Amino acid sequence: MSHSFMLRLLQKGLQKPSISFTCRNKPLTLNKPDSFCNYSSFFQSLNTKKRIYGGWNGLLYNLTGLDLQDYSAKSGDSEALSKLYSLIPLSHKFQSLEHKNTLIKIAQFPEWLPIEVKQFIILGADTWYFTPSEKRTAYSLIAVNVIVFGLWKVRRLQGFMQRNFTHDPLSSKSFTMVTSTFSHNSLWHLGFNMLALSSFAPAVLTVMPKEEFFAFYLSAGVFSSLISHLATALIKSRAILPSLGASGALYGILAVTAHYYPDLKVSLLLIPVSFNIVDAFCGIVAFDFIMAFLRKSIFDHYAHLGGALYGYWYFKLGQEHFWYNAVKFIEEAKHS
Repeated sequence: MSHSFMLRLLQKGLQKPSISFTCRNKPLTLNKPDSFCNYSSFFQSLNTKKRIYGGWNGLLYNLTGLDLQDYSAKSGDSEALSKLYSLIPLSHKFQSLEHKNTLIKIAQFPEWLPIEVKQFIILGADTWYFTPSEKRTAYSLIAVNVIVFGLWKVRRLQGFMQRNFTHDPLSSKSFTMVTSTFSHNSLWHLGFNMLALSSFAPAVLTVMPKEEFFAFYLSAGVFSSLISHLATALIKSRAILPSLGASGALYGILAVTAHYYPDLKVSLLLIPVSFNIVDAFCGIVAFDFIMAFLRKSIFDHYAHLGGALYGYWYFKLGQEHFWYNAVKFIEEAKHS
């Protein structure tokens, strides 16, 4: 993916909070309910100087000017801190108090563990905490998918995975509409979907908090599974096969990304030609529609179309009329 664009978050007005996005010269506005100040504060906290760079392997963030806090050794368990500072320089910076506490716990690992091993673990922890939260959220989802993929490779669990991590229209199970969203039983399927997730999920997470993102991701996956299920039931010539994979949810993510970042340029693997994301998204949706119409089955085209439809519905109606109102109701219930 190659692209160049600026993301700017602005809070306008006191009575009707809203967020304005500028993608090159095209303004995008996302309105919030009047009393939605607590929820919209998420957007205010985002770094307004953040620039998103890219490549086909995902979105990378410029950390220049990151506001780091120096949690010094002036407070806390002096023995634990002395162990930590025997492993790291005194000038070491921490991204958060949680980051510091994590390193302290690592420093207190058993004495028989070599110092080099502890320092290597600290390096990994530093990498994790200095990674932007949007990427960490995407990596967390990827980790779940990788774990499920690993379970598929355990021979004794094959029957269990087939029953509980694929959605079979002939079964009476509905929870598999959720679990199948995290399930891949081939490496290429997992790799391609996780590459797309790591590339586009961080962009979506810049316009919605992780709680909303997780709800959106799961509901997009369930809706795409439902569409595939209904297509199997209604189209008699369609083979009744169990389905699995995150593709439906990813189509929802692509739809939202194309909406908020319409000038984004994307490219396919090993093809040195970039396309506008809106054109590319419309192209793959058209391909799935044609294949579904011709009743050709290369992929689960109905699931793809269901995910795309859900993503379109969400940024047109769902976010404002369902999610915002639901969170507003919860906030008011907490303070009543």
